[in-house]
Amino acid sequence: MPFLDRAVELEALHRAIPASGSVLFVLYGRRRIGKTELLRHFMAPRGGVFFTGDLGTSALHVRGLARSLGEALEDHFLAARPPEDWPTLLDYLESREGPLDLVLDEFPYLCQGEPALPSLLQKIWDRTWKDREVRLVLCGSSVSFMEDEVLSQKSPLFGRRTGQMRLRAMDFWGARLFVPAWKAEDQVLAYACLGGTPAWLAKFDPLLSLRENLCQRVLDPVSYLFEEPRLLLHQEFREPRHYFAILSSVAAGNTRLNEIAQDIGLERSFAGRYLNSLVALELVDREVPATERDPLRSRKGRYRLADPFFRFWFRFVQPHITELHAGQGAKVLERRIMPQMAHFVAPVFEELCREWLRHRSLAGEIGFHPDAIGRWWTRDQEIDLVAFDRQDALFGECKWSSAPVGPAVLRDLQSKATRVLELADRRARYALFSRSGFRGLEPGPDLLLVDLPAIVEDRMPSHPRA
Repeated sequence: MPFLDRAVELEALHRAIPASGSVLFVLYGRRRIGKTELLRHFMAPRGGVFFTGDLGTSALHVRGLARSLGEALEDHFLAARPPEDWPTLLDYLESREGPLDLVLDEFPYLCQGEPALPSLLQKIWDRTWKDREVRLVLCGSSVSFMEDEVLSQKSPLFGRRTGQMRLRAMDFWGARLFVPAWKAEDQVLAYACLGGTPAWLAKFDPLLSLRENLCQRVLDPVSYLFEEPRLLLHQEFREPRHYFAILSSVAAGNTRLNEIAQDIGLERSFAGRYLNSLVALELVDREVPATERDPLRSRKGRYRLADPFFRFWFRFVQPHITELHAGQGAKVLERRIMPQMAHFVAPVFEELCREWLRHRSLAGEIGFHPDAIGRWWTRDQEIDLVAFDRQDALFGECKWSSAPVGPAVLRDLQSKATRVLELADRRARYALFSRSGFRGLEPGPDLLLVDLPAIVEDRMPSHPRA
């Protein structure tokens, strides 16, 4: 699989890690998100040393890094007689002349073997490396460790970093490059099922159909993706069963903290703590109506699974795990999954429409620059898309249906828009997004009509053509 997309991230790395000068850069993000591949792709033209930590001891880490340094720097002494501890290795590197490009991948594992490593790096950085041709990159998958032990004020490295990046999942326009020849609808379906995690997208075969990929690459008990969410939770958390229960509860439709806590039998405070950890990993998010002035204090917040693959897995794989283990993947797909697929994909299509609007507003193509873009709801009404500034408000409806959108949908949207009292003083505009086109409608100054090809073929600078 060739390296795909990540144009924005690569451009940012080129700005943050120039080929000369001293750099201490921190890259982090949850597992499978593509950090290692991004850094390898970025470092390939430069050379340098790329070393990945594991669950080994400090001595094993030091010897492994020393051998890698010896080969890359053509230092036969270092390769033949590697030191046994970090202070000795770092002292030796400090004594060498010349530039050094060094990536320490899975830095949290290295610190498990040698807890003093951040302090040792801080001392050598302050003594010499900050004034020499040293480009040091620290990379890690443990988000909490990288934020608490590397980036936070309590870290010995605090104030030394020259830049940082939290790598996130690809958006739809990056993810679709993994299946470039598929029809637009199937590309949206693939994104709804797998999301934007490169390690997961790479498991789909673009030469197979969506159904074949789901059967062979997700629903088969021996496939990589079949146990992936469960295994990822075991890697991230000491008590994965509580997090698993929360994800199952949210997937089942419980969206408020009290509902989730009661459903899984945990005290509210404990459930809230676990939810915060899942939010930090971007597996769960808390959504509030776009018009809320203080989202953190809003009582209208709803929790939902943020990662599309986790939504798919907890919606369709976990509930049918017994049947799938019995080899009934094709039956589950045709009887349980495909009949619900349109309903499952609809919220993902709404997200794509909101993201498309963000792209186009940044390009100055919708007539104003929104201060906020999101959903809006009350107990009995919901609007898929609301965007507004101090003068204008745009209300949008997103339809993932096989029928063209007609005037009745617009009239219903206009009626619901009058219920958004917070935006009653703005000039009202409307937008309709449709998978299957339009009938009996024409675009105008206050009406935006957007079909699926326009959304899928959207091209911002971050998304070069496949």
